[in-house]
Amino acid sequence: MGVGPKWRISGPPPVPPAYTLLAAARIVDDADAAGVLRWEAGAEVYGYPPVTASVWSPCATGTLRVKASGQAPGPAVFEAFGVYVTDQCWSGGVWGPGVSDPQARFLERARAVLAAVEAAAVERELLTGETTANPALADGGGTFPAGDTPTHVVEAFSLLEGVLAASGRAGMIHCSPQLATVAAGHQLLRPDGPVLRTIVGTVVVPGAGYAPTYGSPQARPVGHAAPGAGQEWVFASGPVEVRRSELLIVPERVEQALDRDNNTLVYRAERFYLVDWDRAVQAAVLVDRCKSTPC
Repeated sequence: MGVGPKWRISGPPPVPPAYTLLAAARIVDDADAAGVLRWEAGAEVYGYPPVTASVWSPCATGTLRVKASGQAPGPAVFEAFGVYVTDQCWSGGVWGPGVSDPQARFLERARAVLAAVEAAAVERELLTGETTANPALADGGGTFPAGDTPTHVVEAFSLLEGVLAASGRAGMIHCSPQLATVAAGHQLLRPDGPVLRTIVGTVVVPGAGYAPTYGSPQARPVGHAAPGAGQEWVFASGPVEVRRSELLIVPERVEQALDRDNNTLVYRAERFYLVDWDRAVQAAVLVDRCKSTPC
């Protein structure tokens, strides 16, 4: 039989999902010589030429001997955005029995929660651009190889692989965890360390931020059909790169977060992100998860 007040414990720690965008993207650390993250003010991205390789013959005459002049890609502006979580608790929950350093517990809780959920927020912003108006997967640009016709998941992946193949370069496919589960049932995916790949090696991101159930219905590409029951859009893009700051705790100390009138603590863990992607590839296909045959 126990005596005294109930022991306070934190419970199971939040765990980040597997195969997120942050696991698949190229993480860039390019602070300047003074350690300043200049990209926090936004960035003007000059992408590589969105062209495929051409062939010419030095022994030919006429037009076959003429090389194309190419094209200069225009810049795209990407704004930085903040990702944060807020925690509010009774002050006794931090200064509970057995806690010798409440500041350390404060930081531990904030870091654990943000690490678990930040990828979904970044995926949501890449999909919609709703906070920054950055170029986004669902901004209506790119190609729609099946138009607005719902397709079988096998056909959808095949069409997106075809778009990537036409670009002559590797890219990524972005879908919800629900759709990835269906795709795996058709043997379309294979694990490769921290990422999922298709049979031809394309990275697939089954992001919680792409799911219809993350906060609101899945964003449809601008100007295209809204998904019906059992339907969702799956997207292809060029490679994605991510810049992110160190974790910030606001306020810095526990006592600064204390509301003495209500005896509660309100604090936030946050960090800044800049996410840009190679827009040489942008495509989307509407999938019907319940469709019985590929074609």
